[in-house]
Parts: sequence; structure tokens; C-alpha cells
Amino acid sequence: MDKQMKLHYMSCVDEKMSELPAGMVMLGGITGTYSLDKSWSASLVVGVLGVVGIVLLMISIQRKRTERLKRSGIAQIDKMDGVQFEHYLGHLFRSQGTKLR
Repeated sequence: MDKQMKLHYMSCVDEKMSELPAGMVMLGGITGTYSLDKSWSASLVVGVLGVVGIVLLMISIQRKRTERLKRSGIAQIDKMDGVQFEHYLGHLFRSQGTKLR
């Protein structure tokens, strides 16, 4: 595996690992609610709220990353690794209406 592929792989692994704690907290909330109330409906509500919260958090994080990429100047571009640069170019091309085949 070349260095560029390894960096891309590690970036993907880092993104997935950041989702793990959120899932564990949500699962803990569901089991904790059930153990306190013995109510599946309350546990289901906590689970749905947890999923909504995680989705909103992921959307917020993605928006912040996109905004940071939009503001990137040449100095920031020079400091990017290959994966970050690919994301920057992807955003740039999408903003100009370029579509992949």
C-alpha cells in the first residue's frame, strides 16, 4: 500500500472511530432507560432522540469542515495532506457544477 492510500485509509478509519463513542453513549442511554423504567417505549424514544442528535452532530461537523475548506487560502492548501487536498478539490469542483461520470 502506497503512502497516499494509507493516508486515505487512516482518514476513513479516524472518521469511523469518532462515531463509535456516540453510538456507545446512545446504546448506554437506551439500556439505562430500560433498566430504570422497564419500558420499551421510553427506551425507544431515547434511542430515536439519540439517533437524531448524532445525525445533527454529524451534519454540524460536516458543515464546519466545508466552511473551513471554502476559506482555505494558498497557505492552508500548501499545508494540506493528500486526503485533505482531495476533499478541497471535490468541494471546489462541486461548487463549480462539475459532475463525475
